[in-house]
Amino acid sequence: MARELPVHFILDLDDDDCPDSCLHLAAFLGNIQSLREILQDPLKKDLIRARIRPFLSTPLRLAATGGHVECIEELLENGAEVDEEDIKAQTPLFVALVNQHWSAARTLLEHGANPNGSLRNLCSPLSILCQRGLEQGIQLLCEYGVDTEDITRIMSGMPGLPLTTCATYHHLRSFVILLLNGAAPDLKTYRNLDLRDFVNSQCSVPHTVIKYKCPVEFLYLYREFGGNMKLRDAKGLTASEICDNAPALEYLRKVQDQPLSLASLARLCIRQQFGRNRFHLIQSLPLAQQYINNLLFKDFRLEIEGGCMPVTCSALVLSIYPRFPQMKIKFLHLGKMQTVSKDKTVFESSEPSSRGIAVVETLTKLSKALSCSQTSPPSPPPPPPTGARPGLWRNNIFLQEQIPHLVCFLSQD
Repeated sequence: MARELPVHFILDLDDDDCPDSCLHLAAFLGNIQSLREILQDPLKKDLIRARIRPFLSTPLRLAATGGHVECIEELLENGAEVDEEDIKAQTPLFVALVNQHWSAARTLLEHGANPNGSLRNLCSPLSILCQRGLEQGIQLLCEYGVDTEDITRIMSGMPGLPLTTCATYHHLRSFVILLLNGAAPDLKTYRNLDLRDFVNSQCSVPHTVIKYKCPVEFLYLYREFGGNMKLRDAKGLTASEICDNAPALEYLRKVQDQPLSLASLARLCIRQQFGRNRFHLIQSLPLAQQYINNLLFKDFRLEIEGGCMPVTCSALVLSIYPRFPQMKIKFLHLGKMQTVSKDKTVFESSEPSSRGIAVVETLTKLSKALSCSQTSPPSPPPPPPTGARPGLWRNNIFLQEQIPHLVCFLSQD
């Protein structure tokens, strides 16, 4: 739980610019009865927009700091601005999350608070939560459509892909939560933005994992979620070339030239076509439960030299698996926002269709190809990269023929 903050640290009761601080004090202390009485007074209702030193806080910001849900709801119903910033460009949502008031944060999000915070603040709510490893807050923001790459701040030159922040501080559970909620493992999705080379290198998960000597599980998961193991830094070096001693270095050198298994590539392709905001619809596919579990990363295997990944890593994913609720509010990148009413969702569930049945047939074909140890390509394949296992390389060639069918089925309107 967050520690209690003293009143004199948060409120300057002698602020000449805000001589009447009764509403601010009631909001910070969570005195809902007093707060309601003040708001009913026509002469004092304008205090809802008044700011008080030292942080130029509004009553809503103070109620969020204290985590007082009833006060937050009362202030919002009486016209408080949900994203009003303080002197440090911190929104009420930001301070609620930093102080680990999850119920208060959810209330603000339900009333339309921007999960990305203010763009005038160099630190987003997600970045600070990733730095501190506050998993519950990260999952909450993901439910309400947070920019999991924090791309607007990256474009402005600020370092800090949330995934690399989690890796820097060895917060593996936070790292997994982001990936399960659709975070891009690298910035290849944003190639059209012409990001500078140093931006791509400073957001490289493999380089971060090696540089900060993270456990090998970070690279296991990064690779399985589609991450590029051969990213290069500003000097043109891959992660395997920047260090001689790191826990994940041996694994990185073994797999950086090997393609993923057929099943893993098929799963990534299907999830990409659904998109992070429609993962909940995967459950509606007419697939056997084992395929649903595979698509949702509830049942997966990472093939490494000498066997599969440690069972503890798979158990970790299951222990923190998200619910994938339908989002009430959808926030888009680059500060653009689309809001809908509280009782309306952006995406509606749909019954399994002919597209779903086609997916079943193709996915089944892919699965059978994977399980067949004697799979051979229809035509002589190109020579595999150095170090690549022949079986995996054959599967990759077969996949290149079958995946377009999956893309076609899932990308139709």
